[in-house]
Amino acid sequence: GMAGAWACVSDPVVLPSEVNLAYQLGDTWMNITTYTQPNAEGQTGLYSFINLHQNENTSVVAAKTLIYQKGGGSIVFLQHGGTRDVEFTYNGVAYSIDPNRMFTWPGLEANLIPYDEEAAALVAEFARTVLEVYDFDGQSIVLALHNNSPGYSALDYLPGEVYAEDASAVHIGDLFNPRDFFFVSNGAAGQSLYNCLTGQDFNAVLQVPYHAPNSTLTDDGSLSVYAALNFKPYVNTEAAAACCSEGTAVVNQLILLDHLTTQVAAMYGESGNTHRP
Repeated sequence: GMAGAWACVSDPVVLPSEVNLAYQLGDTWMNITTYTQPNAEGQTGLYSFINLHQNENTSVVAAKTLIYQKGGGSIVFLQHGGTRDVEFTYNGVAYSIDPNRMFTWPGLEANLIPYDEEAAALVAEFARTVLEVYDFDGQSIVLALHNNSPGYSALDYLPGEVYAEDASAVHIGDLFNPRDFFFVSNGAAGQSLYNCLTGQDFNAVLQVPYHAPNSTLTDDGSLSVYAALNFKPYVNTEAAAACCSEGTAVVNQLILLDHLTTQVAAMYGESGNTHRP
Protein backbone atom coordinates (compact mmCIF):
# COMPACT_ATOMS: atom_id res chain seq x y z
CA GLY A 1 0.00 0.00 0.00
CA MET A 2 0.89 3.68 0.43
CA ALA A 3 2.20 3.44 3.98
CA GLY A 4 5.70 4.64 3.16
CA ALA A 5 4.75 7.34 0.68
CA TRP A 6 4.88 10.30 3.07
CA ALA A 7 8.11 11.24 4.77
CA CYS A 8 7.86 12.88 8.20
CA VAL A 9 9.15 16.40 8.44
CA SER A 10 11.92 17.07 10.93
CA ASP A 11 10.25 19.49 13.38
CA PRO A 12 12.03 19.79 16.74
CA VAL A 13 9.83 20.40 19.78
CA VAL A 14 11.25 23.37 21.69
CA LEU A 15 9.53 24.04 24.99
CA PRO A 16 9.71 27.27 27.00
CA SER A 17 11.22 27.45 30.47
CA GLU A 18 10.84 29.73 33.48
CA VAL A 19 13.37 30.89 36.03
CA ASN A 20 12.19 32.56 39.22
CA LEU A 21 14.36 34.95 41.19
CA ALA A 22 12.92 35.01 44.72
CA TYR A 23 13.16 38.55 46.07
CA GLN A 24 12.44 39.82 49.55
CA LEU A 25 11.02 43.34 49.58
CA GLY A 26 10.84 44.41 53.21
CA ASP A 27 9.33 41.35 54.89
CA THR A 28 7.48 40.13 51.80
CA TRP A 29 8.68 37.56 49.27
CA MET A 30 7.90 37.82 45.56
CA ASN A 31 9.28 36.48 42.28
CA ILE A 32 10.94 38.21 39.36
CA THR A 33 10.30 35.62 36.65
CA THR A 34 12.06 35.17 33.31
CA TYR A 35 10.12 33.15 30.75
CA THR A 36 12.31 31.99 27.87
CA GLN A 37 11.26 30.48 24.55
CA PRO A 38 14.24 29.30 22.46
CA ASN A 39 13.93 28.80 18.72
CA ALA A 40 14.88 25.55 16.96
CA GLU A 41 18.57 26.57 17.08
CA GLY A 42 18.34 27.24 20.81
CA GLN A 43 18.58 31.02 20.40
CA THR A 44 16.44 33.44 22.40
CA GLY A 45 18.02 36.74 21.46
CA LEU A 46 15.49 38.37 19.19
CA TYR A 47 12.77 39.87 21.41
CA SER A 48 12.88 40.72 25.10
CA PHE A 49 9.64 41.82 26.73
CA ILE A 50 8.89 43.15 30.20
CA ASN A 51 5.51 43.11 31.97
CA LEU A 52 5.27 45.07 35.21
CA HIS A 53 1.58 44.72 36.14
CA GLN A 54 0.79 41.14 37.12
CA ASN A 55 -2.95 41.62 36.55
CA GLU A 56 -2.32 42.59 32.90
CA ASN A 57 -1.88 39.00 31.82
CA THR A 58 -3.50 39.20 28.37
CA SER A 59 -0.31 40.91 27.19
CA VAL A 60 1.87 38.09 28.54
CA VAL A 61 -0.25 35.41 26.82
CA ALA A 62 0.04 37.34 23.53
CA ALA A 63 3.82 37.72 23.92
CA LYS A 64 4.30 34.03 24.83
CA THR A 65 2.41 33.11 21.66
CA LEU A 66 4.42 35.58 19.59
CA ILE A 67 7.86 34.38 20.68
CA TYR A 68 6.85 30.74 20.19
CA GLN A 69 5.82 31.48 16.60
CA LYS A 70 8.44 34.08 15.76
CA GLY A 71 11.87 32.75 16.48
CA GLY A 72 12.19 32.83 20.25
CA GLY A 73 12.52 35.46 22.93
CA SER A 74 11.97 36.14 26.60
CA ILE A 75 9.54 37.87 28.95
CA VAL A 76 10.36 39.20 32.40
CA PHE A 77 7.36 39.60 34.70
CA LEU A 78 6.60 40.01 38.40
CA GLN A 79 4.71 37.52 40.59
CA HIS A 80 3.47 38.85 43.91
CA GLY A 81 -0.13 37.76 44.39
CA GLY A 82 -1.88 38.78 41.22
CA THR A 83 -2.57 42.47 41.89
CA ARG A 84 -1.53 45.50 39.85
CA ASP A 85 0.34 47.11 42.75
CA VAL A 86 3.17 45.48 44.67
CA GLU A 87 2.21 45.22 48.34
CA PHE A 88 4.76 44.58 51.06
CA THR A 89 5.29 45.08 54.77
CA TYR A 90 8.31 46.62 56.42
CA ASN A 91 8.75 47.30 60.14
CA GLY A 92 5.12 46.37 60.67
CA VAL A 93 3.77 48.87 58.12
CA ALA A 94 1.90 47.79 54.98
CA TYR A 95 3.04 49.58 51.81
CA SER A 96 1.93 49.54 48.20
CA ILE A 97 3.59 50.81 45.04
CA ASP A 98 2.60 50.69 41.38
CA PRO A 99 5.67 48.88 39.92
CA ASN A 100 5.49 51.11 36.85
CA ARG A 101 6.09 54.13 39.09
CA MET A 102 9.21 52.93 40.93
CA PHE A 103 12.06 53.79 38.57
CA THR A 104 12.74 57.40 39.65
CA TRP A 105 12.65 59.23 42.98
CA PRO A 106 9.82 61.59 41.95
CA GLY A 107 7.83 58.50 40.98
CA LEU A 108 8.46 56.85 44.34
CA GLU A 109 7.68 60.02 46.29
CA ALA A 110 4.34 60.42 44.52
CA ASN A 111 3.27 56.76 44.46
CA LEU A 112 4.63 54.84 47.46
CA ILE A 113 1.75 54.62 49.94
CA PRO A 114 2.41 55.59 52.68
CA TYR A 115 5.60 57.40 51.71
CA ASP A 116 8.62 56.59 53.84
CA GLU A 117 12.23 57.21 52.85
CA GLU A 118 13.58 53.88 54.10
CA ALA A 119 10.80 51.91 52.42
CA ALA A 120 11.33 53.94 49.22
CA ALA A 121 15.04 53.00 49.24
CA LEU A 122 14.02 49.32 49.43
CA VAL A 123 11.67 49.74 46.46
CA ALA A 124 14.40 51.56 44.50
CA GLU A 125 16.67 48.55 45.10
CA PHE A 126 13.88 46.22 43.92
CA ALA A 127 13.46 48.36 40.78
CA ARG A 128 17.22 48.13 40.10
CA THR A 129 17.05 44.34 40.45
CA VAL A 130 14.11 44.10 38.01
CA LEU A 131 16.11 46.17 35.48
CA GLU A 132 19.14 43.91 35.97
CA VAL A 133 17.13 40.72 35.46
CA TYR A 134 15.67 42.24 32.28
CA ASP A 135 19.18 43.34 31.21
CA PHE A 136 17.91 46.88 30.60
CA ASP A 137 21.43 48.14 29.86
CA GLY A 138 22.00 45.44 27.24
CA GLN A 139 18.76 46.00 25.33
CA SER A 140 18.71 47.89 22.04
CA ILE A 141 15.03 48.63 22.67
CA VAL A 142 12.74 48.03 25.65
CA LEU A 143 9.51 46.20 24.74
CA ALA A 144 6.93 46.69 27.49
CA LEU A 145 3.61 44.85 27.78
CA HIS A 146 0.46 46.39 29.25
CA ASN A 147 -3.30 45.98 29.21
CA ASN A 148 -5.97 48.51 30.04
CA SER A 149 -9.56 48.66 31.17
CA PRO A 150 -12.20 51.02 29.73
CA GLY A 151 -11.34 54.64 30.48
CA TYR A 152 -7.75 54.70 29.25
CA SER A 153 -6.76 54.89 25.59
CA ALA A 154 -4.68 56.75 23.01
CA LEU A 155 -7.46 59.36 22.94
CA ASP A 156 -6.29 60.60 26.37
CA TYR A 157 -3.14 62.01 24.71
CA LEU A 158 -4.93 64.22 22.18
CA PRO A 159 -4.75 68.02 22.61
CA GLY A 160 -6.88 69.16 25.54
CA GLU A 161 -7.12 65.66 27.04
CA VAL A 162 -5.72 64.49 30.38
CA TYR A 163 -2.26 63.36 29.18
CA ALA A 164 -1.83 65.83 26.29
CA GLU A 165 1.36 67.28 27.80
CA ASP A 166 3.10 63.88 27.66
CA ALA A 167 2.55 63.41 23.91
CA SER A 168 4.36 65.09 21.02
CA ALA A 169 2.29 63.23 18.40
CA VAL A 170 -0.81 61.03 18.38
CA HIS A 171 -2.29 58.94 15.60
CA ILE A 172 -5.76 57.42 15.89
CA GLY A 173 -6.29 54.91 13.09
CA ASP A 174 -9.28 52.92 11.86
CA LEU A 175 -7.89 49.40 12.33
CA PHE A 176 -8.28 49.06 16.09
CA ASN A 177 -10.09 50.49 19.08
CA PRO A 178 -8.05 53.39 20.57
CA ARG A 179 -7.44 51.20 23.65
CA ASP A 180 -5.12 49.10 21.46
CA PHE A 181 -2.12 51.33 20.79
CA PHE A 182 1.64 51.74 20.86
CA PHE A 183 3.25 54.18 23.28
CA VAL A 184 6.69 55.06 21.93
CA SER A 185 9.45 57.03 23.62
CA ASN A 186 11.02 59.79 21.57
CA GLY A 187 14.39 59.77 19.82
CA ALA A 188 15.57 58.65 16.38
CA ALA A 189 14.50 55.01 16.85
CA GLY A 190 11.19 55.97 18.44
CA GLN A 191 10.38 58.50 15.73
CA SER A 192 11.13 55.90 13.07
CA LEU A 193 8.99 53.21 14.75
CA TYR A 194 6.17 55.69 15.27
CA ASN A 195 6.24 56.63 11.58
CA CYS A 196 6.36 52.98 10.43
CA LEU A 197 3.51 51.85 12.70
CA THR A 198 1.25 54.84 12.11
CA GLY A 199 1.97 54.45 8.39
CA GLN A 200 0.19 51.09 8.73
CA ASP A 201 -2.65 52.94 10.53
CA PHE A 202 -1.97 51.54 14.00
CA ASN A 203 -2.93 53.78 16.92
CA ALA A 204 0.19 55.27 18.48
CA VAL A 205 1.40 57.95 20.87
CA LEU A 206 4.88 59.46 20.65
CA GLN A 207 6.09 60.56 24.07
CA VAL A 208 7.44 64.06 24.58
CA PRO A 209 11.26 63.93 24.69
CA TYR A 210 12.72 63.94 28.20
CA HIS A 211 15.93 65.69 27.21
CA ALA A 212 14.50 68.84 25.69
CA PRO A 213 14.37 72.46 26.82
CA ASN A 214 11.07 73.13 28.64
CA SER A 215 10.01 69.48 28.30
CA THR A 216 6.42 68.97 29.43
CA LEU A 217 6.98 65.27 30.16
CA THR A 218 5.81 64.27 33.65
CA ASP A 219 8.46 62.33 35.61
CA ASP A 220 6.04 59.75 36.99
CA GLY A 221 8.69 57.08 37.66
CA SER A 222 7.43 54.88 34.83
CA LEU A 223 9.68 52.65 32.75
CA SER A 224 8.95 54.81 29.68
CA VAL A 225 10.27 57.90 31.51
CA TYR A 226 13.26 55.97 32.90
CA ALA A 227 14.06 54.73 29.37
CA ALA A 228 13.80 58.27 27.98
CA LEU A 229 16.03 59.53 30.80
CA ASN A 230 18.65 56.96 29.75
CA PHE A 231 18.34 57.55 25.97
CA LYS A 232 16.95 54.02 25.56
CA PRO A 233 14.35 53.32 22.86
CA TYR A 234 11.11 52.06 24.40
CA VAL A 235 7.77 50.83 23.07
CA ASN A 236 4.80 49.82 25.18
CA THR A 237 2.25 47.67 23.38
CA GLU A 238 -0.98 48.57 25.15
CA ALA A 239 -4.22 46.67 24.54
CA ALA A 240 -7.64 46.06 26.03
CA ALA A 241 -7.61 43.28 28.60
CA ALA A 242 -9.33 40.02 27.76
CA CYS A 243 -12.64 39.51 29.50
CA CYS A 244 -13.97 36.29 28.15
CA SER A 245 -12.80 33.14 26.50
CA GLU A 246 -13.13 34.06 22.83
CA GLY A 247 -9.49 35.15 22.61
CA THR A 248 -10.14 38.32 20.62
CA ALA A 249 -8.13 40.56 22.94
CA VAL A 250 -5.14 38.21 22.88
CA VAL A 251 -5.26 38.06 19.08
CA ASN A 252 -5.55 41.87 18.81
CA GLN A 253 -2.48 42.32 21.00
CA LEU A 254 -0.69 39.55 19.10
CA ILE A 255 -1.30 41.43 15.83
CA LEU A 256 0.16 44.61 17.35
CA LEU A 257 3.18 42.71 18.71
CA ASP A 258 3.70 40.92 15.39
CA HIS A 259 3.89 44.16 13.41
CA LEU A 260 6.02 45.88 16.06
CA THR A 261 8.57 43.06 16.17
CA THR A 262 8.80 42.96 12.37
CA GLN A 263 9.84 46.64 12.46
CA VAL A 264 12.22 46.02 15.40
CA ALA A 265 13.90 43.13 13.54
CA ALA A 266 14.32 45.35 10.47
CA MET A 267 15.84 48.15 12.59
CA TYR A 268 18.15 46.05 14.72
CA GLY A 269 18.95 43.22 12.33
CA GLU A 270 18.94 39.54 13.15
CA SER A 271 20.28 40.13 16.64
CA GLY A 272 17.02 41.84 17.54
CA ASN A 273 16.85 43.72 20.80
CA THR A 274 19.15 41.61 22.96
CA HIS A 275 22.51 39.92 22.91
CA ARG A 276 22.64 36.30 21.89
CA PRO A 277 23.26 33.94 24.82
